[in-house]
Amino acid sequence: MGTLKLRDLTKKFDKHLAVDRVNLTVADGEFVVLVGPSGCGKSTTLRMIAGLETITDGDLYLNDKRLNDLHSSQRDMAMVFQSYALYPHLTVFENIAFGLRVRKVPKKELKESVLRAAQILQLENLLDRKPGELSGGQKQRVAIGRALVRQPEVFLMDEPLSNLDAKLRNHMRTEIKELQKRLNATMVYVTHDQVEAMTLGDKIVVMKDGKVQQTGTPIELFNRPVNRFVGGFIGSPPMNFAEGELIQQDGNIRFRHQNYVVSLADDAHPLKEYVGKKILIGIRAEDLQLNESSQDVRDEFRFPVINSEILGKESLVYFRFGMYQWTAKLYGQYIYSNDDRISINIPASSVHLFDYESEKRLPDEFQLNEMKESMLN
Repeated sequence: MGTLKLRDLTKKFDKHLAVDRVNLTVADGEFVVLVGPSGCGKSTTLRMIAGLETITDGDLYLNDKRLNDLHSSQRDMAMVFQSYALYPHLTVFENIAFGLRVRKVPKKELKESVLRAAQILQLENLLDRKPGELSGGQKQRVAIGRALVRQPEVFLMDEPLSNLDAKLRNHMRTEIKELQKRLNATMVYVTHDQVEAMTLGDKIVVMKDGKVQQTGTPIELFNRPVNRFVGGFIGSPPMNFAEGELIQQDGNIRFRHQNYVVSLADDAHPLKEYVGKKILIGIRAEDLQLNESSQDVRDEFRFPVINSEILGKESLVYFRFGMYQWTAKLYGQYIYSNDDRISINIPASSVHLFDYESEKRLPDEFQLNEMKESMLN
């Protein structure tokens, strides 16, 4: 398999800058996922890699060979599309074999390649069927098989699971990851689904407005988002945010939003530099804790419930934190009505701090993740 390098890769459509100087290295055997909202440039980036879109500026390399001016057929890549793109009049066998026939591969080698791919993808009993007789998951496996027989240096996948229902999507996700590991394949995968990105990728590239926001492992993106956008996009439910002011009170540094005050650190902490300034905090739904002794909490520190949802052994509780709607993901089955009020602990060690103006993550020395937990006070 191959190593792919993108250097300042740029795409303009007339005056619209669709992809803005993307830099990325996909190592040999690595599974990289491009993720972001619609219109962020992820599919355009993939199409430039494939040779389906011309590169406006920058360079693309595969194993140190520059590909900018090579036709898609010369790039030694195979692409799986969202629409499957199967020929309805051909059998599964012929659909998988189509690219090999075009390249005039000898019949014996062609048959061996197709049967080998069919075995890997568990399609042996479907080779005589036509696409109209297949389920969505089976069609997707045929599309992957057609790419697989080419034995390319790089596999490219453009939202291949978006047409499937949730259960089948989860199943196919597992199959694709298992296949990638078994083949040690270099793979670039595009999706708008952050859960799909988190579960599949060795490395994730988060994009917005044509720019790369952050590149890293799923754990790095989840634990240390570089800005508010990444924090809110990665994770389900999304990270909770609130804007407010840092104040100094009783020897402690606290975050204040309207009538709510969250203890963060003692006044010897470097965060003291931000006292009197506006700041943005974020906290994940999983890190919020229900205060079981809520009867001892003053009324002004009880949060009004908006709604609650039970997800088996876990519950999502939506509540009002000042002007914001926050979500707590709690272990247990909690049913609330919208006239209830609950007390939630906010551990200081789980709070993420962002600059108010730029919305960028504050440097590590200001973060509190290694400090002793504090709670709403």
